[in-house]
Amino acid sequence: MPRNGLYPASVTPGIPKLGEKPDGWILTTFGEVLKVVKRKADIVNTAEYQLVTAKRSRGGIVPREKLLGKQIKTKTQFFIATNDFLISRRQIIHGACGVVPPELNGALVSNEYATLKVKKGLLLEFLDHFTHTVYFQQTCFHASVGVDVEKMVFKLEDWLKSKVHLPPLPEQRAIAAILGTWDRAIALTERRLAAAEQRKKALMQQLLTGRVRFAEFAGEEWREVKVSEMGRVVTGNTPSKEKEEFYGGCLQWASPADIEHHYEVKATKTTLSEEGRKVARIVPKGSVLVTCIGSIGKNAVAGVEMAFNQQINAVVVNRHFDNLFVYYLIDYCPEKLWRYAGTTSVAIINKSTFEKVKYYVPSSLGEQRRIATVLNACDREVDLLRRKRDALQQQKKGLMQRLLTGRVRVRHA
Repeated sequence: MPRNGLYPASVTPGIPKLGEKPDGWILTTFGEVLKVVKRKADIVNTAEYQLVTAKRSRGGIVPREKLLGKQIKTKTQFFIATNDFLISRRQIIHGACGVVPPELNGALVSNEYATLKVKKGLLLEFLDHFTHTVYFQQTCFHASVGVDVEKMVFKLEDWLKSKVHLPPLPEQRAIAAILGTWDRAIALTERRLAAAEQRKKALMQQLLTGRVRFAEFAGEEWREVKVSEMGRVVTGNTPSKEKEEFYGGCLQWASPADIEHHYEVKATKTTLSEEGRKVARIVPKGSVLVTCIGSIGKNAVAGVEMAFNQQINAVVVNRHFDNLFVYYLIDYCPEKLWRYAGTTSVAIINKSTFEKVKYYVPSSLGEQRRIATVLNACDREVDLLRRKRDALQQQKKGLMQRLLTGRVRVRHA
């Protein structure tokens, strides 16, 4: 997980700095615009209750399990209601907070959560966006105590004293409306992305098992082959990190992180120099890269000539097989590779074992290419939607930074 110093990426450490107050905004505290509410629940042993949790990184309030009253160990519980603002006292530095949605009205939380309502001067929809700002996150961090990042405890009373600049209500409403437009666009793109991924999964199940055939290949047989029959297997390596002259050139050098979520890799985080090329293991464009240590089954096609580390085995596909088809075949069923993994603390498939893994494939190269073409069209759609979603998220992030600090002002009625 990427870290900010000693902290995980979900934590934004530091002392909050409020900055200069924009014209027309007010200086207040969280305690002046939020009130703590407690709706104590009398737990009935035979009644069923919905529990909830606050996801990290401002992922919202979501359902947990449903339990009978007698199964709830902590008997001090409180009801929450639609449009409450919920804070996890032990997870808020990770961004565990959010607005209670209507479907969780009447759910239960323990005193590990703080339940708040907005008062005059603050709109709930504005607060929901404001939680994403660095300033909000740092006020939560600053109001938490503890020596272990996973065990820090939130001091609500201290946090409520934190100062904050707020725009007038009409401007809060206008800001929330603008950011809400981006939220809806992101949500729509994510739904389309999920549907595209599901379509690809269904097509893989049909085409890579032979359940659905193209009419012109209906009479062609499928046969069982080993990975070694599909191409030459090459194991990667890592040039010495102590020799700086090996790194920083034009030769792409892949790790499993570079090939995750991509069917084709052209650029990697690390590159090798001409000196590094001399000691690297290089495969040509079109080779299939397969993670065989750790996260077994992650794979991609090399979009350029490429080197790679020892966690990856590459298949230099021969002329009797289509390289994209080989990629999809291995990608379809990573569980097959896991069955061959050693029983050490880290899962591993060595080169000789990987070469012996068997797959059923169409005898016809033409059928392989037809299958690969259909699945590649799905991948291109998925990649396009993923890039669109990421772009929208970046746009929203930039807008939030400008609008929620008053650096950019919006017209309002």
